[in-house]
Amino acid sequence: MTAVHTASGVFGRSQELSSRAHEQVVFCEDAKSGLKAIIAIHSTALGPALGGTRMYPYADEFEALEDVLRLSWGMSYKAAAAGVDLGGGKAVIIGDPATDKSEELFAAYARFVNGLGGRYVTAGDVGTNTDDLDVIGKYTRHVTGRSIAAGGSGDSARLTALGVFNAMRAGAESVWGTASLAGRTVGVEGVGKVGSELIALLLADGAEVCATDVNEAALPKGLDFGNDSPTGGVAHLQYQMWTARTGCLPCGTDRQPPHPGRPPIRVDGRYYVRATRKPIERSRTRVSLAMESR
Repeated sequence: MTAVHTASGVFGRSQELSSRAHEQVVFCEDAKSGLKAIIAIHSTALGPALGGTRMYPYADEFEALEDVLRLSWGMSYKAAAAGVDLGGGKAVIIGDPATDKSEELFAAYARFVNGLGGRYVTAGDVGTNTDDLDVIGKYTRHVTGRSIAAGGSGDSARLTALGVFNAMRAGAESVWGTASLAGRTVGVEGVGKVGSELIALLLADGAEVCATDVNEAALPKGLDFGNDSPTGGVAHLQYQMWTARTGCLPCGTDRQPPHPGRPPIRVDGRYYVRATRKPIERSRTRVSLAMESR
């Protein structure tokens, strides 16, 4: 009998991504905690499937399924390219990380992870952090990235950002003959755990950064670097408010005089900010916020 795979189903979507289909996709629901999650194992050919848990308010389960299939597929290739004995997996929890987190929810999720018997090892991702992984670690040993206090390796965001930064430097050296990004303008989409660390590295290298995030509050928060940041111990930021002219591209150079008191510019559901660091002002980072003219 010939199997029929629809584009909206698990099998059809998996085959659209790769000729190598996903090995296992688990839908997890716990009524008491409100958990709705999907765990996708793409490949265990090289070892247990490793991949983070993303918590995001997806519009529906089909959007969540699309994301987890795509992410787990990518993890297989990342592990293979890195030469580690791990496969590709990923998990998504449908929910708002700002309001829907609870120990009950993560405990229920951990029990589903544990039920896979080590075929899938979870970690942090968008919407989850070391505190969440510490809770998960109470109920399953198949988790990595817990806090140092809990016996884990700590947040992997800084190392992830460092990997991205070094890849950018390698690309710059190949194209321009120098690994330095000083004087270059770099776009960063997402000012979360990894994005904020990457911005700190870029500013320290002398680059100018145009950053965007769907969360307006994430922009100043993501640029508030601590004393141990690569920017040279910058703890406070100097903001300069600008108004973008109508039709001006976000973070463009065509600007009107400063106009304080308005939120960062929003285009297509994303907020934009521009950040620079003057080498002569080692004690201060200069940040310019692109402002909305409407």
